[in-house]
Amino acid sequence: MDLNKVAAVEKELNQIVKSTLEYLNPKISPFCDGKLNLGSSIQMIKVFTKMGYDLPLKKDKHGVLKKSVDKDLLAKFKADELMQVYLRYKFATHFLSSSVYPTRDKIVAKKVVKGCIYPDGRTYTNFKQYGT
Repeated sequence: MDLNKVAAVEKELNQIVKSTLEYLNPKISPFCDGKLNLGSSIQMIKVFTKMGYDLPLKKDKHGVLKKSVDKDLLAKFKADELMQVYLRYKFATHFLSSSVYPTRDKIVAKKVVKGCIYPDGRTYTNFKQYGT
C-alpha cells in the first residue's frame, strides 16, 4: 500500500469535508434546533423536512416506512446543489472512517493496536477463531 497516496487522499477528503461544512452550515443552521450534526440522520431528516424537501420513504428494520437520508434514495435530488453538497460530505466522511482511518495505529486501553498497514507497506489478514 502506498502510504503517501493514502495521506494525499486523506488530505483531499478532509478538504472536501471542510469546504462542504463551510457551505452547508450557514444554509442549514437556521433550520436546526441547537447544535448542527451533519452525521446524525435523525437530525438531518428534521432539518431537510423543515427546509421543504420531500424526503423519500424507506422501511426500517421493523418494516415501518420512515423518511430517510440514505444516499441512494437522495439521488432523486440530483439537480439540487445543497443536496449534492450534503451527499459529497456523506461520501467523504464515510470513506475517511471506513478506509483511511483504519490504516492508522490506535491506542486502546493504553496499548497500541496496529492499523491494517504494517511497516513494510503491506496488509495482512488476521484470523481469529472467536470474535467477529
